[in-house]
Amino acid sequence: MRFQAPSAALLGLKEREREMLSDGGSFMRDAHCHLICSARNGTDMMRLGRRYVAALQLTVVTVIGIYTLIHIKISSHPSTVDLAEYRKLPFRFNITTTQGQNITIEEIMTNPHFDSLEQRVNFTPSKEQKLILSVDTGHFSDNLQGCPEWNCALTTDMNDFDKADVVMIRSSEAISEKKRKPEQYIVFFTQESPVHTYVEVPDENYFNLSLSYRHDSIGASPYGYTAKLAPESRKPSGSVINGTLVRGKSKAIAWFVSHCSTPSSREKLVAQLQKYIPVDIYGDCGNLNCKRGDTCEDMLDNDYHFYITFENSICDDYITEKLWNQGYQRNVIPIVLRRSVVEPYVPPNSFIAVDDYDNLENLAAELYRIMNDKALYASYFEWRRDYHVIFLNGQVHDSAERPWGFCQLCRLSHMNPRPSVVMKNFTKSWKNSCENDGEFVFQLLKKTNPSNSIRNRQSLRLKGKIVESAFAIH
Repeated sequence: MRFQAPSAALLGLKEREREMLSDGGSFMRDAHCHLICSARNGTDMMRLGRRYVAALQLTVVTVIGIYTLIHIKISSHPSTVDLAEYRKLPFRFNITTTQGQNITIEEIMTNPHFDSLEQRVNFTPSKEQKLILSVDTGHFSDNLQGCPEWNCALTTDMNDFDKADVVMIRSSEAISEKKRKPEQYIVFFTQESPVHTYVEVPDENYFNLSLSYRHDSIGASPYGYTAKLAPESRKPSGSVINGTLVRGKSKAIAWFVSHCSTPSSREKLVAQLQKYIPVDIYGDCGNLNCKRGDTCEDMLDNDYHFYITFENSICDDYITEKLWNQGYQRNVIPIVLRRSVVEPYVPPNSFIAVDDYDNLENLAAELYRIMNDKALYASYFEWRRDYHVIFLNGQVHDSAERPWGFCQLCRLSHMNPRPSVVMKNFTKSWKNSCENDGEFVFQLLKKTNPSNSIRNRQSLRLKGKIVESAFAIH
């Protein structure tokens, strides 16, 4: 099915463009009349023919130019293209980043079994206001600022329990004396891994869904996310990282950490890694200081090649703010423990995973290789052409939060019929989502020979020369 082309006014063309459109048609008519009327003999007719052809050529060029201009103007207008083709165009969502940059995205990297970006953000609420009750979770009405027009309110008053459409709790004990309504959503909230979360439930299907870092819930609320940019926001050419900055980096690895004994045993891994490659440790677990958010964090951009983002426990989808904040907001390559935990949610070829290597010696060798080849190092930032990483700091609540958390709870409560969702076998699915304490690090260190570390660190450092020719940096 095709539609009639709209008028110039409907297209929103500027006045000068309308004049060009009008002039293109009248030009041909005037030229034809003038030439025919002025011809008096055969010679004139021959001359007329040549002039007519020249005029025709000029008119064709003019019309093509006008058509191109109009086509650009109306290419996104549904009434000017095949409706089926228009519906195939990717959905677009506009976001203003915390740096004040306006970007347009067409997709978010999350669990593909849940709603698309368009379903998450392109929504018309019902006229009846919906109420979310947050019990001892530290949330307030500001958490709904990502979707203020969706007609939801947030309360912390337990007296509103009976009329709440959504009740969010950390533990079932918080509402143990309340009788839940069949149509209420009871939502489990946490941003900690199961290793640090003790939860008892009266039955295994008690919670409807969770608001946490886990992506296997429509109410997922991660610390950040990766968005695929729409074509108009991509950067197909030019540099994506400053070449002078890359060439000026002189240090290997930085790690900001405050918890020194963790279930993942990350601190033991780093202690061994330091025998092969320098790791500067900032915070309570090291001898260097840099307060969170201080300007000293600029050294990640200027001095360091890599940044450690190891979690305190290895669990499904458990990615805290270290990766989304310093790891991707700075000009540094993040190092993670498990590829499988982060890969579904971050840009391609943007990180180093420890579990890709048989031992720490091989890991250190690869890190030195990347450091020595500045062009190879720069290639780890090529993802910036097509993707944008958004850090959700919990302090700024705007449209970037709309695809997640509270806005999705609001959306579900408005849907008619309301979706029936249940977290089945909660204890098993939650508690069993983590690896045994320290198992990964223990197995890796078994394959690492510490007796070779001092000698190999020296040889690894001197093995490569600075290379910049493999990949253009500016």
